[in-house]
Amino acid sequence: MKHLSLIVLAVALIAVGATACFKDPASSLRNGPNHIELTRSSLFLNVGDSVSVRAVVKDEQGNTYDAGDAVWTSSVPAVAAVRLDSTYAIPFDAFSQAFIRAVTPGLSWVFVTTHGLTDSIQVYGVPLSFGGTVSVKAGPTIWDTLTVNSTAALGFNTSASSPSVVTIGGASTVLISRSATQIKVLPPVGAAGSTIAITNVMLLGVVQVASLNATTAAPAVTDIGEPANNTKAGAVSFGTLSATAAHPYVVQGYMTGTDVEDYYTFTLAAAAKIHGVLSWFGDGSGSSTSNPDLDVIICDATLATCDYNVDNNDLFGFSAATAVQPQSGTSATVPAGTYVVHVYGYTTPASGMMYQLALNVQ
Repeated sequence: MKHLSLIVLAVALIAVGATACFKDPASSLRNGPNHIELTRSSLFLNVGDSVSVRAVVKDEQGNTYDAGDAVWTSSVPAVAAVRLDSTYAIPFDAFSQAFIRAVTPGLSWVFVTTHGLTDSIQVYGVPLSFGGTVSVKAGPTIWDTLTVNSTAALGFNTSASSPSVVTIGGASTVLISRSATQIKVLPPVGAAGSTIAITNVMLLGVVQVASLNATTAAPAVTDIGEPANNTKAGAVSFGTLSATAAHPYVVQGYMTGTDVEDYYTFTLAAAAKIHGVLSWFGDGSGSSTSNPDLDVIICDATLATCDYNVDNNDLFGFSAATAVQPQSGTSATVPAGTYVVHVYGYTTPASGMMYQLALNVQ
């Protein structure tokens, strides 16, 4: 009996030792769930699009806990709507899944809460188009300003490296001013119904969107006197010219690679000197169509032509028909009567360009 008792005691000690050897050494770390793992930490969703996101609850060792009680909320439901995915049963509530949909442009935070824990996803609603107001006077002509205004969510990039730029129908516009909330440009001639696009739009001043089309279509921009004033016979009349140097008479025109001549007329009520300044966008080098060169000639209306080197009939003596920008000329004193102004595109971009002619008497 004594021997048996010793055997029983030995077996008991072996069993205790075995239990000690196989005890989980990390069991003391199992203090319950301490974090939520999300499949996405941030989202950039086009307005109208949605995506599913999954939340898993874990402890320090990576053990998973049920997430059946998870609650999903949005800080700004008008920007990002969130809905618990209940379309199928999740075995053992091993995770929680929800759909997030971008409703309007802007930023919202989507929160998930379970087991006393909360985590979040940053959601940007990216617009499909630019909904800011676009304003321009009715029946605009060239040099009538088109203004694009920002929205609460969308503004403009004013950096030198990637500024916001407005194009119309794919054609360039002439920038007047640009701020974070407003861009003013001169639209090209024509373009009725064309798409107004803005590049490098800033969403909430943080996220740069490469390009957005405005919801407003471009208006029809007309050029004064076209196409009749492409010849001397169809010249547009200024009436009587009496403007001073301080307040010159200003006319704006538009030229393309196929429309390189504009004619105007005016009268002098008394003998005077005529002064003119022609300016445009470009350096006036005349070396290529990307650096245009325009010229201006003024002639007596009684002459059959008003062109280069025709009987030396230019009252400016061709001083405003060079390769400079701007062109400038002053005539000798000429008698009262009618005169013709001929603006000529020596080199003009095929896409079109605007010019401004200022005239006064001295």
